[in-house]
Amino acid sequence: VINRYMAGQVADAQKMQAVLARGDWAAIQGGIVGTKSALQTYFGYGGYGRKPLPRPTTDEAHAFAAGFKELIALEKSL
Repeated sequence: VINRYMAGQVADAQKMQAVLARGDWAAIQGGIVGTKSALQTYFGYGGYGRKPLPRPTTDEAHAFAAGFKELIALEKSL
């Protein structure tokens, strides 16, 4: 983001920052459980948190993955 901003690509940097902010919000909402679930979905590691953290349901895991989808796509595009 900062590199694009410094290169004068302000609009592009703002779009990237918006994606990062939405990904950050997904991490905040899901906490450790959601972040680990998304890591498992997209990268094949993460698994479940230790007790007393709950295991996400299938629906929750899909929701966590959806919350990170745009951020993962951005990262892969760089």
